[in-house]
Amino acid sequence: MSDRELNPEALKQLQLKVMQDVSASAIIPLMRIGDQLGIFKHLSELGEVNSEELANASNLDERYLREWLYAMSAAGFANYDSDKKKFSLSPEQIAVFANDDDYCFFSETIKLNNEASDYQYNYQSSMS
Repeated sequence: MSDRELNPEALKQLQLKVMQDVSASAIIPLMRIGDQLGIFKHLSELGEVNSEELANASNLDERYLREWLYAMSAAGFANYDSDKKKFSLSPEQIAVFANDDDYCFFSETIKLNNEASDYQYNYQSSMS
């Protein structure tokens, strides 16, 4: 143990940063799933829906879709109206996640990040 004193505020800030970074990295695979399965596009086309309505329209499992929707809402990448119990995308979320003709579309960045992660994992595995 060091003679230096622990700064509680600096510790709190570091812990917050670590949690933010871990949370951000955990949501990336879910963003990719939403892109690959067309969930963002379905959600943008349908407007406000519950998970069952979206599951019927997208032909995806409602239970997994519901968890995905909650995760996207918690991350701020989708909206949830607790009174109506419905999910939706704002125009900004549509531009970033659902409209591949928009200059704001983020899908390619997600794909590149995942490809880089796959490459790094495969490289590290081959070194073992």
